[in-house]
Amino acid sequence: MCTGIYSGVLVDNDINIYPNPNNGQFTISLSQDAEVLIIDVLGREVYNANLNSGKHNINLESQVSGLYFIKTRVDGHVKINKMVKN
Repeated sequence: MCTGIYSGVLVDNDINIYPNPNNGQFTISLSQDAEVLIIDVLGREVYNANLNSGKHNINLESQVSGLYFIKTRVDGHVKINKMVKN
C-alpha cells in the first residue's frame, strides 16, 4: 500500500490539465483550493503554489522537454497527474 496517495478526496474530474502534452504553457483547472507542486523526472521541484479553485495558466516554457508530475494536495490528501512538455 502506498502512503500519502489518496484518491477519495480528489477524483479525476476535480483537476484537469490541458493541453497535455503541451509546449510549456498549459491550464490547470481545480474544483477546490489546493497546493500544487510540479516536479521533473529527476525529482526537482519546478513550481509550487497555493491555488484557489478555478482555472490557472501555468508557464513552464523555460523548463526542458519531458515528463513532469503535478502533485495536488487538498487537506493532506495527494493526487499525482502526469504531464508531458514537448
